[in-house]
Amino acid sequence: MPVKTYKIRDIGQVIGGGTPSTSNPDYYGGDIPWLSPKDLSDYKKRYIDHGEKNITKLGLNNSSARLMPAGTILLSSRAPIGYLAIAANHICTNQGFKSIVPDKEKVDSEYLYYTLKNRIEEIKGLGVGTTFAEISGKVLESYEISLPDLEDQRKVSSILSSLDERIEIIQSVNDNLATVRDGIFLNWLNKKIDRNIVSSSPSNGYKSLSQLCRKITDGSHFSPESDSNGKHAMFSVKDMGEYGFNRNDCKMINEESFEMMKSSGCVPEKDDVLIAKDGSYLKQIFLVDSTMDDAILSSIAIFRPDLNAIYPEILLSYLKSPAVYNYVKDNFVSGSAVPRIVLKSFKQLNLAVPPIEDQNEIIESLRSIRFEIASNLMVLNKLIELRDYLLPKLMSGEIDVSPLSLPTKYSFSWLSGHELLVSILYILLIYHGVM
Repeated sequence: MPVKTYKIRDIGQVIGGGTPSTSNPDYYGGDIPWLSPKDLSDYKKRYIDHGEKNITKLGLNNSSARLMPAGTILLSSRAPIGYLAIAANHICTNQGFKSIVPDKEKVDSEYLYYTLKNRIEEIKGLGVGTTFAEISGKVLESYEISLPDLEDQRKVSSILSSLDERIEIIQSVNDNLATVRDGIFLNWLNKKIDRNIVSSSPSNGYKSLSQLCRKITDGSHFSPESDSNGKHAMFSVKDMGEYGFNRNDCKMINEESFEMMKSSGCVPEKDDVLIAKDGSYLKQIFLVDSTMDDAILSSIAIFRPDLNAIYPEILLSYLKSPAVYNYVKDNFVSGSAVPRIVLKSFKQLNLAVPPIEDQNEIIESLRSIRFEIASNLMVLNKLIELRDYLLPKLMSGEIDVSPLSLPTKYSFSWLSGHELLVSILYILLIYHGVM
């Protein structure tokens, strides 16, 4: 797959952004999408069509913001560097972006997106500045990338986009399932309780978390030495996912250290609810479905429910509810640099909880949805792993796509999920010289 090296300015136009004066209300609330880096901070999709705010044509004309076409690559150039997305429609940004409007005769928008994604750590290193790092327009214009011919670009982007399309579909399905789950819980709760679910003081109908749980504690405040040959993980809050722990980059400990953690009560048990206590507090909360042979550090808290007072599934739903999150944020969090939940105070949180016999009414519904989401996540993570494996090899030309042919629309999206995986397997077999 022959390639040619270009500077960014040779294959597109680099455009900065601007912010209309916030003191003029006539500049905001229009129909022109306007992005700031904040809009991409937790954004997971490739394409974006709007941000938190829109501006008016008057605001656009009276600022340095520029309206850019669909297909523009949006790259945050400061605070922080490296957020990346593709404009789904006409869009403009604030000054925190250096966007690239690609020359469609030379470069495919999605291929350029994946090229920059593959080299994002290198791009972050281009930033300079004392207060905060920033990439200038001139530096980005001079940045060099290698491109194959347009047809091969489309082949590469089709493979990666097909994976990303399915990743985004699964994410959307899980988001919808989570909305349904939360709706089921709140509707049930509203029928059973005619008051706020959280109270600042104990009273009739409310029970504190310490009354609802047999044990509330955090993990180990002592971190044993790492052992590359160890068989037990020592998880911290950074290893928490939506429905379990990520073992890919966790610390491993030996049998002796694990037994010490176990005797200290730092090994979660089946039916425990684990919460992120430090840093991104309450960002991740999940239920332990089976016995664990791993330990946790103090950045994670264990809530062990009293099964005579509350079902684990119900406790999980309470701790995930917006009412509890907001109350904890306002009353039980300390620290500015690294915010953390004060567990001693959190134990006294009072909840309005229906009798145990009433809780049984929705257990199966909540559990089945949770299992479905977790099952989807397993597929999602495998697709992400496959995409991340293919990305650098396809972008470098290590996997040659020249022998492949594409349908007219330059996409594999017409393939079923099974056919897609067969096609990708075919690509990998070619790569490894089997075919």
